[in-house]
Amino acid sequence: MGKGRRCIVPSCRYLSGKNDLEKRAMFKIPKDEEKARIWAAAIPGITHPLTTYQTVCEKHFESWFIHRFYEKGTNIMRSRLHNKAVPTIFDTENVPNQNVILLRQHSEKQSRKAPKKGISSSNISEKSTLEVSSAFSNNSLSNQTASNETSLQEIVKDLSLSEKLLMDIKQEMFPFSEDGVKHEDIDERVKTESDVDTKEITAYEHLHKNFSFYITQLPENWNLTRLALSTDQVFVFSKECTVCENGALIVMNEKSIVINKHGDIHYSIHGKIVSVDSSYTPSVINDIDTLLDVVLKFDEVKVCQGICTNEFEVDKDFVLQKDDLGYSRHIHCSLIADKQQCDACWEYSQYLLALMVNNTPVLGNETARFYNQIYS
Repeated sequence: MGKGRRCIVPSCRYLSGKNDLEKRAMFKIPKDEEKARIWAAAIPGITHPLTTYQTVCEKHFESWFIHRFYEKGTNIMRSRLHNKAVPTIFDTENVPNQNVILLRQHSEKQSRKAPKKGISSSNISEKSTLEVSSAFSNNSLSNQTASNETSLQEIVKDLSLSEKLLMDIKQEMFPFSEDGVKHEDIDERVKTESDVDTKEITAYEHLHKNFSFYITQLPENWNLTRLALSTDQVFVFSKECTVCENGALIVMNEKSIVINKHGDIHYSIHGKIVSVDSSYTPSVINDIDTLLDVVLKFDEVKVCQGICTNEFEVDKDFVLQKDDLGYSRHIHCSLIADKQQCDACWEYSQYLLALMVNNTPVLGNETARFYNQIYS
């Protein structure tokens, strides 16, 4: 069994593979240096740069940042983290105090600078020896009831040096005063952070880099393909179905979604263009999670079943048209319907039913005049 991965959050230290009762997803530190720096600043107790080999467990992220899914064809649960997620949930009681961390760093720094010379016993007075012995005894007693960090804080407090020492340390680490910070510097930093946000990888670029992975994220019967259009390339999400024509089985596209490099989206059902005017058919998508969500919603929409015309002779060029799957539809069919038929196909079906009841033939322009008399 391989070595488990440890959560780097100081207050957590969860180790995967060591606790069979609780399984947590582990997420690597982002490869992007700016994002890694944001993560390090967000985690209490982290004072050093993070590397991509380190991990943070799922308990430190809000639930809506984590997308869970099953691997296609298996019952294995996987977790994927939103690209803008930042760890925000921590047990602050167990996090070392920031002042203690600064003191520790300062002590190490001063110890390296101090000359390595012996101290003559003659330089230490009897009074100083007694004070040091007393302080050592008190410190040993406190070590039995408190952590190392708490003991360090108590010693600093007893010596009445904490405030001055901390001010000196902070002055060394942060030499610029608040008055010395220029508004231009702040504006430049905000501009830089904004530039980083605008350079986020688009949905189109995600599909280029992780084509095989996103095929596994699609609903059942959906496929993802690349198509070359002159000098450009598009990605096509298609829901396939099989129809029988002249005794042969043919694979057709029931629904499809096309995205180009600009993020423009085109939808079609049975080979007919769907008008982009609803929340589940946005015209432009740049976020990969939004794109996958739209594919899922588009898969669930109901398709208008068209008009049955077997018993009628209809001028199809005027009112009806055939789609790629052989369905007869009104020329104004919306393709998407809450019921079996859209409004246009339902109204025309009622019109054809009235003709059948009245034993009236459906002929050319007479169709238009009779149709207008009933529904105008």
